[in-house]
Formats: sequence, C-alpha cells, structure tokens
Amino acid sequence: MRLSNVLNIVVKRVARHGLAKSRGAIFLIGHMRSLSTLLSHQIGSSPEVAGYIEAHQKYRTRLDLIELAHKIDQAGGHAPGGRFLFDKILHPLEMRDAVLRRKDLKVILMVREPEATIRSIVKISSGGHRTIDEAADYYELRLKQLREILDRRRGRALYLESEALLDDSAGTLARITEYLGLSIPLTETYEQFPMTGTAKYGDPSSWISRGTIVRNRGKDKVEVLASPRIALVCEAYEDFRRYAQTGTECAILRAEASTASGARARKHELRRGYSRSTYE
Repeated sequence: MRLSNVLNIVVKRVARHGLAKSRGAIFLIGHMRSLSTLLSHQIGSSPEVAGYIEAHQKYRTRLDLIELAHKIDQAGGHAPGGRFLFDKILHPLEMRDAVLRRKDLKVILMVREPEATIRSIVKISSGGHRTIDEAADYYELRLKQLREILDRRRGRALYLESEALLDDSAGTLARITEYLGLSIPLTETYEQFPMTGTAKYGDPSSWISRGTIVRNRGKDKVEVLASPRIALVCEAYEDFRRYAQTGTECAILRAEASTASGARARKHELRRGYSRSTYE
C-alpha cells in the first residue's frame, strides 16, 4: 500500500474518530463453510472489536493494518474505536512474519470436519467449486496452509473445531472470550451489519440473518462418501487435528472428538477396494 494512501486514510480516521490508538488485531483463519461467518459476527458484535467481515487483505507491514481499519470503516462495523481490529481469512493471501508474528495479534484457527464442509461447498458452489473433487482439493490444500501458519506462529494460536460452537455454545464462547482477553463475554446472539449476508464478505445463506446460533440446519443433500477422494481428505483432517491439538496453546474440540470421519473413510476404502497408493 502506498504511503500517500496510508496518510490519507490516517487523516480521515483521526478526523472521524480522534487520535489513533495503538490497537491489537484478531485474525480468524479457516476455510470456506466452516461456520466462520457465525463466529465473525459474534466476535464483531463485541464493543471491543472493530470488524466482522472477510477483508481480502494482504499483510506485509503494519501499514496494511491501517488499510484494514479503513476497510472496516467502509463495511460499517459498529465499534470503529474498538481495541482490536478483526479480519476473517479463508484463502491464501500474502502474510509476512512482520504481521503474523506480532505480539499484539490473536489468531484463531477454525476447522470443520470434511464431510459437512464439502457438502456445504458443493451445495452453493462456494469459491466456484462445483464438484466434490474440487471442494476436496480446496479443503485438503487449505489444511496444509493452516498448518504452515500454525508453524510460523510457533503455536501461538487457539485451535477451534467448528462443531464445538454448536455442541457447547456457551462454554466455547466463554473460552474464546478468555483467550482474546475481552472484558465483555461473547454471546450466542449477535448484531446484523450492513454487509451481513453479502456474498464475498461472508455467508450468503439465510441462516446468518437469524441473529443467533441455529443448531439444526438439516443436512445438505450431497452424497460425499460416494467419492473415493473423501477417504484421503478424512485422513488429512484427522492428521491435522492431532497436530493442532498438541501444537497450539489452546484447543476447543467438538463434543464427540473421536476419529469418526477417519473410521468411515477407512471403512469406505475397504468396501470399495481403493488403496491409498492409487491416489498419491
């Protein structure tokens, strides 16, 4: 970002909000259809947090955090003076260590189990992925990218399994509140913002307009176990979650933190006669 643009943004923000304060940031880093928009709205409803959308922002220097603040203003966040800037990151964008390793940055890694994720991606062609194989490729690659981010953060992150947000909403939100250091607890209800439900910036489905957690959303009518790719994706997921549980400073797991996906995948392999080497 050009310095002249930064100065222009700073002047406008000072005129609107007073002298700029030194603020930290919260990055919610995950993948598409991970319930990340739901959590973004819950965090973004805090009076201590500015932001609730996916800003599609590169992070190279602290100047890019100023640009994030500007985008948050444009998106109509309700707490422009909040002590944390917020961004949701679901795709690989340039993120240098100068920002990623900042001490005033809090990172939440959010991952949903693969079968439900892939069903949801295919149902609405999220990210342009219209087939099970395309969605599976995206999901598996994204897990690798999240692991790299975790390594670069040297474990300084909260690992959150998306299902925990539905299984134990109060307990999960209480632990997230504590991890982020917020003085006002996050709640199941959240605000509606100017860009709520807008494609590209968050979940475009009607669920997000409810203003509270909806646990029973039904099942997406996409049969994913018919695809041999799912077996390998489930293995990749189980491998990632084992790594993340021990490699982060805090982990919030789903209620049934078993290897159900992995077990189903192995059963599917045996039934169909697929071998791992066929796909490697």
